[in-house]
Amino acid sequence: MTVNVIYGAIDLTGGSAGDLDAIDGTVLQNNDIAIVVTTTPYVYIYRLNSTSGAAESSPDIIAPDTNPGNKRWILASIRAATAAIVGGVELATSAEVVTGTDETKVVTPDTLTDKMAAPGTIGGTTPGILNLITLFGSIDSITATSETVAASLTTLITLVTTNGDSDLDDVSLADGATGQVKLIGCEVEGNASDTWKITPATMCGGTQITFAGVGEGCILAWTASGWLVVANNGGTIS
Repeated sequence: MTVNVIYGAIDLTGGSAGDLDAIDGTVLQNNDIAIVVTTTPYVYIYRLNSTSGAAESSPDIIAPDTNPGNKRWILASIRAATAAIVGGVELATSAEVVTGTDETKVVTPDTLTDKMAAPGTIGGTTPGILNLITLFGSIDSITATSETVAASLTTLITLVTTNGDSDLDDVSLADGATGQVKLIGCEVEGNASDTWKITPATMCGGTQITFAGVGEGCILAWTASGWLVVANNGGTIS
């Protein structure tokens, strides 16, 4: 009767004492077992296939350094890591990190930069283009005209300069993302007779907010029903 042996090792390859591949192939039998505990710390479990002959590819396939023949150690199990157990993990590819749906793989600093470069749409499960740097590190400054100039959605603040032609200048505002906040105010008045207005694409309780001039403006928040005016300095909603 064939008696299988369980071998122990402290590393996979290298051919030195304690390495799995240092076990002489002559003594190995089909279905022998090897348990390798590395300093990583990973626990690998191997079963010997005496007729494999496969090319060595650590850690999945390991050939004895001495008298290998067709004998190969085939990886049977690697202890998986959980929130409570230290074990082996699989690294996520860049594509998997960008997709962001795999719950069993690990993100590395390198693949994290790929996610930051492709953060997804505003209002999804990722921050989108509205991050703290763009929100608080820059201001959208525009010169309004009666032909309509758009306020940016990628900055928190838009500062308006009226163009000085004594008519009603128009600042448009496209639809935002749920919870987004936008501050729009007039910083410079081109002419004392200038007036200006904000015309959101979708607005709660009206279609526009009209202002007399410099120093006036409002704060809007995007909701499921459109832009909601939450603070108003000098504006007339209509």
